[in-house]
Amino acid sequence: MKERYRTLSAVMLMLIRENNGKEEILLQKRKNTGYMDGHWDCSASRTC
Repeated sequence: MKERYRTLSAVMLMLIRENNGKEEILLQKRKNTGYMDGHWDCSASRTC
C-alpha cells in the first residue's frame, strides 16, 4: 500500500536551571555542522 501521509516528529530536551532566583534555559551555539552554524539551538535536538 502506498504511504500517503507521513508525520515527522521532533523531540526537544529543554535544560532549565535556577541561578540567583532566576530560571535560565541552557542553549548551545551551532558550530561546524554545515547547517545554520552560528545560531542558537536546543541541546541535543534531532528531527526524525
